[in-house]
Amino acid sequence: MIGACMIVPGAAPAQAGDGAVLLAQVVPRQGCLSRRDAIKAVMSGQARPLSDIRDQAENAASGEMISADICPQGGKLAYVVTVLSPSGKVAYVTLDAASGRLLNVRQ
Repeated sequence: MIGACMIVPGAAPAQAGDGAVLLAQVVPRQGCLSRRDAIKAVMSGQARPLSDIRDQAENAASGEMISADICPQGGKLAYVVTVLSPSGKVAYVTLDAASGRLLNVRQ
């Protein structure tokens, strides 16, 4: 399941192998912040802006970010970023929301 509380401006929809277009959902992953709460977290300094996180997530998974959520993890906030590789593989990159430190990459 691909969930998203933030849609990346200017990002083209991902193409599935059979030519079907994958559409990002406009609701966050279960347990993650709503879009409104994610914006509040950024405005209050609890999370870095998505523009600061995007390049790091894309480089960590060698692809293009298609969605991102801010989720509570271990008493802190983390970005869970969905990245699509040029070959069509999906990876989930987790970064500390406050520092941007890479926490995990799951293929």
